[in-house]
Amino acid sequence: MAAINEKDQYIIDGAESPNHGIKDIIHEKGANIGEAADLYGDVQTAEQYGYVQRGLKSRHIQFIALGGTIGTGLFLGIASAFANAGPLSVLLGYTITGVAVFGMMQCLGEMATWLPLPGALPQYCARYTDPALGFAVG
Repeated sequence: MAAINEKDQYIIDGAESPNHGIKDIIHEKGANIGEAADLYGDVQTAEQYGYVQRGLKSRHIQFIALGGTIGTGLFLGIASAFANAGPLSVLLGYTITGVAVFGMMQCLGEMATWLPLPGALPQYCARYTDPALGFAVG
């Protein structure tokens, strides 16, 4: 028994071919517009609405996963702090840490506004303190 293509199941009688010349479009304009044309049905609609470009690399996905893991670990690790010291100490600790992070982000925003550098936090550390601190930070 021959395998039936899923797209062939939904062909309407009297309709055009389901591929809409997508293979030709992919060769002319690239794979992204070909996927969008396949989704929207024709190239004009795909170019009008645009298409998604896949810009995430493997390292981006790894950092997202790492952030999720760290957040889950902090959430699960807070249980012993609640059991030992109560909710007030945990709330106080998060408040103090949040104020410190807020102050640091405000200072970083001021430095970035006053003197924009083509790097991140290590560039500011190297410029304002010492190149060794910039190296150590990142």
